[in-house]
Amino acid sequence: MPFLDKLGDIARNVGDKTSEVIETTKLNSKISAEKSAITDCMRQIGEIHYQKHLAGDVGDPACAGLFAAIDDHKRVIKDTQAEIDRIKLE
Repeated sequence: MPFLDKLGDIARNVGDKTSEVIETTKLNSKISAEKSAITDCMRQIGEIHYQKHLAGDVGDPACAGLFAAIDDHKRVIKDTQAEIDRIKLE
């Protein structure tokens, strides 16, 4: 029966495509996990260098502007938190 044969072919194709999608999704998930691990390592490197900066190590001059920006952001956070604390006490 040609109709049932055709239907079987369609079902196999759908099954093959589903398998491809599942496998591709797994591989994309693996890539995302690896990228996340790299980002975490980069963050840790940055934290190490920033801690050295706080300890007085001049370090790489190329990072000086970023360190200053971080210091400014931390100052804004501290001032903003103080404002929140003040509001809560009123």
